[in-house]
Amino acid sequence: MEQLLADRFDALDIDTDLLAREGERPAALYAWGGSQPRPRRAGAAVLGAAVAIKSTLFPTMTAFTRAVTGAGRHVAQTRYGFRGLRHPDDDLMVNEPKLAVQAA
Repeated sequence: MEQLLADRFDALDIDTDLLAREGERPAALYAWGGSQPRPRRAGAAVLGAAVAIKSTLFPTMTAFTRAVTGAGRHVAQTRYGFRGLRHPDDDLMVNEPKLAVQAA
């Protein structure tokens, strides 16, 4: 959490000391996205599986992601309930379960 909030978290070169160990409770999740694979239904299946895993195994956990493109930001906001962390156009995005429940 400290590295995320200080904008020092490197999602491409993960410091494995930051990962939760057996018996530890994770503080948050980090979600990686990617371009739409072909065929489109394959991409939908991959993203659907990720949503199912989060909602089933970690329904109360806050998730973070980074929007690399405008299209990625749009998908994160409209399909997965993320918002800019520090300001509306922030590339570091957050999805807080309590906000998702309130919106529903």
